[in-house]
Amino acid sequence: MLTLSLPSPILANAGLPMVMVFLPPAWLALIPIIVIESAYGAWRLKLPLGRALAAQSVANCVSTLIGIPVTWLALVLIEFVLLE
Repeated sequence: MLTLSLPSPILANAGLPMVMVFLPPAWLALIPIIVIESAYGAWRLKLPLGRALAAQSVANCVSTLIGIPVTWLALVLIEFVLLE
């Protein structure tokens, strides 16, 4: 019964498994998102498809490069708070 009341140690690499599971599908999901948003932008705003594709590619890649690490950091911090 005493062992159940002792806290378990938290490993320094606790957030790493989340990255390994989440990162590949996130990058694969980016491709259809770019295509759909480009098609919609070209149709709705009457832009050339190449220009819409370039704009959406840059915008979504920058957003993903910033958003994934920020989300990962927030989830790791939440994990540490909840597990302590």
